[in-house]
Amino acid sequence: MDTKRNYLLKITNLSQEFIDAGIEPQVIERLIKSSYSVSLKKGDCFHACDEGAMLIYFRSGCLFDVLNISEDYLSTSLLWTPGYITVTLPKELNQFENKSYYYICLIDAEITVIPKTAIYREQQISKQLFNFILQRSSEYLFASRDMALMRATLDKKENIALRLIVMYISMEGVNFSLTIDDLSLLAGTNRKYCSEYIATLQGKGILEKGYGKVTIIDFVKLKRELDPKIINFFSNYLRLKKIN
Repeated sequence: MDTKRNYLLKITNLSQEFIDAGIEPQVIERLIKSSYSVSLKKGDCFHACDEGAMLIYFRSGCLFDVLNISEDYLSTSLLWTPGYITVTLPKELNQFENKSYYYICLIDAEITVIPKTAIYREQQISKQLFNFILQRSSEYLFASRDMALMRATLDKKENIALRLIVMYISMEGVNFSLTIDDLSLLAGTNRKYCSEYIATLQGKGILEKGYGKVTIIDFVKLKRELDPKIINFFSNYLRLKKIN
């Protein structure tokens, strides 16, 4: 039996994830009571550190994290879709992240946030919670680093194809509210190049581009736009089988 564990595992229930981590029931109850929901519309920014958010559970929609390198250059890393959780270091521990790191909503989203005050309070009495937070933050850091390094080796069209693959696998259905501007930002390409490549993919019967949306028609062909070695590496972080 394959016991390999992906760094970023999709979950279906936050409480159950805590239970599976061995966190005490009374601690889980207090954590859930301390949580709050945030609704985000396309284009909204969410600064986790400024909000005092430490654990984020993505319930619906899609966000991507952004590192603000300079006034005129942004670098995107991971896409966050329903079922994933991440841990953000508080600003007193990471001032660089506080100033330069945030999320942008790509598709209207709902997220659940557990504030750092609750995490700090409960992990004083729960070693299991401390270990869970440490593990999740380490997973995120590894995944973010490795994805950044991998994407640096890809050419422009491969970066676009990779983002489309992630959207197809992670989101429900095959139609996604994506514009050329969205894709060019995600892939780090200019708008003209992105538009031309999307037209090429449409000509190959891989997708159909409509007004403000993309429909994936042939996922097998889309995967062939990437070197198989890249697909294999990427499978360490995301199961390459659509389940919805």
